[in-house]
Amino acid sequence: MPEQRAQRLWFMASPFRNCTRLRCGIARQPGSGHDASMERTRISGGKLKAAGYDKQRRILEVEMSDGRIVEYANVGEEIAHRFLTSSAAWSYFRDNIDDDFPSQVVGRVPVKTSTPNPFE
Repeated sequence: MPEQRAQRLWFMASPFRNCTRLRCGIARQPGSGHDASMERTRISGGKLKAAGYDKQRRILEVEMSDGRIVEYANVGEEIAHRFLTSSAAWSYFRDNIDDDFPSQVVGRVPVKTSTPNPFE
């Protein structure tokens, strides 16, 4: 029970509490002025596919290799820059972003699957 209360309190204080609509499969805050598709940079490493940063909203958007799009709130510009330019992005992400900032899955991108082998 205390865990549910803590999650509810976090949600009430989070920037995601106003997400009410879906545009292109991604939840957005009404009136945020943010385009439905944040510009992302391709990242190779670990479970990461691409990432983008909205300086105005302080949101880091990460596309995972399984197709999930996760937004991390209250990420500073310096941390986002270091992540996006890191030569070891997966390690930087795990060590400095993943568990340190509130996050929410806001969408899913279709994952390309390989063509099935007709001989199997």
